[in-house]
Amino acid sequence: MGVARGHFTHGTGRFEKAIEASRKLIAADPDVQIGYDHVAWSLYFLDRFGEAESALQQAYERKLRPLNDLVMRYNIAVLKGDKTRWIGL
Repeated sequence: MGVARGHFTHGTGRFEKAIEASRKLIAADPDVQIGYDHVAWSLYFLDRFGEAESALQQAYERKLRPLNDLVMRYNIAVLKGDKTRWIGL
């Protein structure tokens, strides 16, 4: 139910709820990549880019590859105006 709760709240624009549900999922099973996806994208949609990048980094440290991570990293770099980062992606 934790995965579904994070997914559904994310899809309704209730990003804080999605973050909360997804962090509970990560706490229960830190090797489930979808929890990091939902945390990162929810933070991204709240313009909390540094925290979104941190969520991606936590997934990488567990040898997980979040879905569309390159898209998010590119978007964050463009929104921050960081050409040096998005050219290398």
